[in-house]
Amino acid sequence: MADAYQVIRRKASGYLEVPPCGRVLSGHRLLSVSREVLKRVSYLSLVYRMEGKAEYADRAIREMMAVTRFPDWNPSHYLDTAEMLLALAVGYDWLFGRLSLRQRRTIRKSILYKGLWPSVGRDFWQKKNNWNNVCCAGIVTGALAIHGEENRMAVAFIRKAFLSNRHSVTDAFRGGCCREGYHYWQYAVSFQALLVSALETACGSDLGLMDGADGFFRSSRTVMMMSTPSGRTFNYADTPEESECPVAQVWMAARTGDPSVLYPVRRLFHAEEWEKDTEESRLLPWVLLWGNQIHWEELPSPEDRIYQCTGDEPLFVYRSGWNAGEDVYLGVKGGRAADNHGHIDAGSFVFESEGVAWAVDLGKEDYETVERQGISLFDMSQDSDRWSLFRVGKCHNILTLSGIRPSVSARIPILETWDGPDRKGCSLDMTALYGGAMEACRREVFVDGDKTLHVIDHMKAGVEGLDVKWCLCTDAEAVVLGGAVELRKGNRRRVLTIRGVAQTDPFVEAPDLQPFETEAPGVRLVGFHIRGIRAGGAETAEVCLRVG
Repeated sequence: MADAYQVIRRKASGYLEVPPCGRVLSGHRLLSVSREVLKRVSYLSLVYRMEGKAEYADRAIREMMAVTRFPDWNPSHYLDTAEMLLALAVGYDWLFGRLSLRQRRTIRKSILYKGLWPSVGRDFWQKKNNWNNVCCAGIVTGALAIHGEENRMAVAFIRKAFLSNRHSVTDAFRGGCCREGYHYWQYAVSFQALLVSALETACGSDLGLMDGADGFFRSSRTVMMMSTPSGRTFNYADTPEESECPVAQVWMAARTGDPSVLYPVRRLFHAEEWEKDTEESRLLPWVLLWGNQIHWEELPSPEDRIYQCTGDEPLFVYRSGWNAGEDVYLGVKGGRAADNHGHIDAGSFVFESEGVAWAVDLGKEDYETVERQGISLFDMSQDSDRWSLFRVGKCHNILTLSGIRPSVSARIPILETWDGPDRKGCSLDMTALYGGAMEACRREVFVDGDKTLHVIDHMKAGVEGLDVKWCLCTDAEAVVLGGAVELRKGNRRRVLTIRGVAQTDPFVEAPDLQPFETEAPGVRLVGFHIRGIRAGGAETAEVCLRVG
């Protein structure tokens, strides 16, 4: 915590000499500016509250007054407004005694007329994803900040946000699921934590907001299981490959009394990590506020080795231990693509062993780059250009059928899980993914006692014959050897083989990227073309990835 505070102090001192942010859009978003303002105001305000040095408060106030002169906070993309609203709410509250009457009035009017009122009629009120958590957090903190001067309006917005947000925390996380993936769980839950903390410190409790939100709190353990031994994440949906500073987990650990959720990412709680300018670093002051009672040097390791998450985005995770980078890790997901930030990755998996990530997911594409090409990135319909992106629709470890895009609206369930000495994994009913082209398809993914990965696909063709592509995404070196594919990373070697089907051709392919897509150095697709499954015919393909 002392390291974290010194990083905040150094950065706050650097802000003393730079001009306030301007209103500069990136594409159709002001979000990067809102986040920078939140970071500056919270860092500067915290240092002022800790040390009482006026220059930090005055510089934060300059930032806030500059924002009040913006014509608006880009309410058409209300996330931008919500984060700006939070920034001014924090500054107004933490620096209240330093503000002049004129400054208080100006900031209060901006909170009301540029922050709260533009929320009226926006669609986030009906959403049950990260938009609801973030936007309601901005509204509640903004309304609480000006309560006392604008009571009637403040109470109205708090009540509206309370009713809207309640459905999000009880429904969106049902079963402990993280429908939007690791990255957007962090975003949603960290802002939910800000909302709850604001209620608790202003009102003495959360007013019952989190009553019955069992799935919400269980999702903390789900996310804990998404950290892999190599330091990556089980990064389905729009999620980066590397672990992020888990601000939300600090609040979860404090709130639930379970610090073990921080154990797999404990390496991120060090000074060199605090120094990084990431999206999450704007919330570093709250790590101090939420984490001050955690015994950081004595974090207990989790007990879970096998974990299943139910709900809309079912997951299965197996890891052989928690203390070695060479532990075995298998993560498998069901769910559907058309959920917010979803990819065509139902039935996909990630796999690590011997300190090597053998089967990987590439995660999110850069939004602004894609949107400049005229692609409607958040059109989740079957024919959307979103699915043409390599990272979204083509790099996942699933079966695909020649000429047929998987059904993005199909929701794939986990049928069964195994925790025996020779089989740790799960099965999924994949039939709906193929839109009638297959009469039936069941996938089994498991690790045996020799650390061999098995993927068994039981397929029955529909009224027409099928050519099937079995695909694995990897950043290991790969070469076709006879009827198999050999993977190498350093001195580690694995061999990918297939049996049970007659006509197969192994392949190693470079990513098929459009010119504007993010490069994927070292990544390749490997696997097998399974040809000539006759109409109505049943085939079972067993693919193994074993130590060479």
